[in-house]
Parts: sequence; C-alpha cells; structure tokens
Amino acid sequence: MSSSAKKWTGLGNTFPPKVNNFLNEKSKLKIGSNVLKVIETPGHTPGSISFYNSKNKLVLVGDLVFSDGSFGRTDFKYSDKNLLASSINKILKLPGETQVFSGHGEDSNIFKLKTLLNP
Repeated sequence: MSSSAKKWTGLGNTFPPKVNNFLNEKSKLKIGSNVLKVIETPGHTPGSISFYNSKNKLVLVGDLVFSDGSFGRTDFKYSDKNLLASSINKILKLPGETQVFSGHGEDSNIFKLKTLLNP
C-alpha cells in the first residue's frame, strides 16, 4: 500500500487522513453550480463510485467501462465480476445521450456503450 501511495502521490509511509464522511447512493456533491449524484459502482474495486450530472448529461465512471466496450479488470482478489456487471447495468440505465468519461481513453456515451455491450 505504501509503495502505491509513494508512486502516485510522492508521499511515503504516512498515515491516511481521517475519514469524516462517506459517499453513497444518497450523496450529492455540489461543485459551483453543478450537482454530482453519487452512483455506487463496485466490481473493479470495492467501494467504487461514479458521479452523474444530469444537467450537463455526463457521468464519470473511472475504470468501470471504456469507450470500446471493455471494462475494468476483475482478476484482482478484491474484484467481483458479478458486482461489475450489475454496476455497468446501472450506468446503462442513464439517458442515451449521457457522455461517459472513463479513467482511460476516449469518452463515449450511453447509447454507444449499450450497442457495444448488448449486441
């Protein structure tokens, strides 16, 4: 864990910050005039969440799903294929024109992903 922290943050053996709030499906984050609704999307990693903004028709999904129809790895001991599939299905229920921004690669939209994932 500390090697990952050092790689990504430049910090070594430091204690993690104290958590004083947890995000879940009922959570909403306000950033300026934008509201992001939290969608719980575990599977690739436990506790994963996505952020949906209905006003701007976009969702930030991390490594849940990618523009080519591929999805987050599930070969880790903490990953779960069934939870990942369920999480992808949650995201696919969003309006078709919703832009999807993944953790890697090009952006996509729900309509395109539905076509790729449900031929």
